[in-house]
Amino acid sequence: MLYLLAIALCIGADQAVKYYVVTHLELYESAPLLPGVVELFHIRNTGGGFSILAGHTWVLTVLTAVLMVGIAWALVKKYFPHPMAMWTLTAILGGGLGNLIDRVRLGYVVDMFNFQFISYPVFNVADILVVCGTIGFAAYYLLLPGALGGGPAVHRHLPRLNEPGGGGPGQLRQGRGQKAVQPDASALTGDRQAYRFHRPSPPGMFFPSVCRGAAGSMRQSRW
Repeated sequence: MLYLLAIALCIGADQAVKYYVVTHLELYESAPLLPGVVELFHIRNTGGGFSILAGHTWVLTVLTAVLMVGIAWALVKKYFPHPMAMWTLTAILGGGLGNLIDRVRLGYVVDMFNFQFISYPVFNVADILVVCGTIGFAAYYLLLPGALGGGPAVHRHLPRLNEPGGGGPGQLRQGRGQKAVQPDASALTGDRQAYRFHRPSPPGMFFPSVCRGAAGSMRQSRW
């Protein structure tokens, strides 16, 4: 419910600013907002960001609708349960729906923010939400371990080392106070076998292993 309210606020803020610009500024008319930094400049954008696919509003409408459905599904199912992912996807969905409403209702998107000190495309509130949400989600994906659905399946299904039934290297714990037993390789699932035989070696273990293997080969060649 909180995310739904946030989406509604994002759409409302975007549409309110667009309504103000349309009703107070003629097309291609400008008004100062922060002198020397940014101004309000009323234009119509028939394309996407940086005027990509300009004049192909129906293509952008379909693509945006499909993307918004996918993001909404991820939010409803909590496919990315971390709050950072949920809030960034909420911002993307709110901004995307704000521009989608324009394309369906008007056939173009109303843009109004224009930087005066650099050459940059004119944008709107919805664009700010989409860009900030995308940057935030990228940071979540790149910086937090196991971002996609809690990480690889091998880590999701294996018990933790400090939990009853968890396993250490080459052994499985049966519980506190019970003797650890050696697992049967034939009874291991595919994920456990992949973890057991393909897990990365700790730092410093690679070169000693190579040296021991080379020494064993030399001894066999001598005999």
